[in-house]
Amino acid sequence: MLERIPTGLRQANGDRHHEPFRQHHPCRPRARLGGVGRAGERFELGYPNTGPLFLGIVAVIALAYCKSMLDAVTAFWLACILTRPLGASSGDLLSQPLEHGGLGFGTVATSLGFPVAIIATVVHAIARQTQTLGLD
Repeated sequence: MLERIPTGLRQANGDRHHEPFRQHHPCRPRARLGGVGRAGERFELGYPNTGPLFLGIVAVIALAYCKSMLDAVTAFWLACILTRPLGASSGDLLSQPLEHGGLGFGTVATSLGFPVAIIATVVHAIARQTQTLGLD
């Protein structure tokens, strides 16, 4: 579907920029979680404090679910929503230079490190489950 959207935005040089058509797709995000994901910047918490903040919120959700204060669907979606800012704050902490409050690993090492850590965690969980069930 194409929808006509007149913009008429002014650029710095004074010319008009027209975006006559914008393609809409059902999978294209319409709202962004920028407010949640950038809470650390907004409140100046710094990279080292933002990750534990979101991890703590996810832990509270898990505890509320275990104590039957939240149903499974609500707990799942709340945790699902908070995984993006948790991952983003962890990635920022690892990738940003030391002078900006990060650990300075860079974006390439961080981008490669996350999938390796996820795969290692899954392999370890499968191996542990196999040992527990005695399927060796």
